[in-house]
Amino acid sequence: MKFVKINLKNNCKSAGKYLLTFLKWFALAAVTGAVGGAVFNIFIGSLLATMGNVLFAVMGVMHLVTAVILWRMVRPERPKNVK
Repeated sequence: MKFVKINLKNNCKSAGKYLLTFLKWFALAAVTGAVGGAVFNIFIGSLLATMGNVLFAVMGVMHLVTAVILWRMVRPERPKNVK
C-alpha cells in the first residue's frame, strides 16, 4: 500500500509538470500570435495608405487567379479498374 501512495504522488507531480509546460507553450504561442497580428496590421495599414484602393483590386484578382490555379491542378477522381 505504501508503494501505491508513493507512485500516486509521483504521477501527480509529473502531471503537474506536464500542465505547467503546456501552459508555458500556450502562453508563448498566444504572445507570438498577438505580436504577429499587430505587426501585420501595421504593415497592411501602411500599404493601404500608400496604395489606396488598388490594394483591394489586387487582392480581388488574386482570389480569381488562385481559383483558376486550383481548378487546373485538381483532377477528377477516376476509380481504378478492379479485376
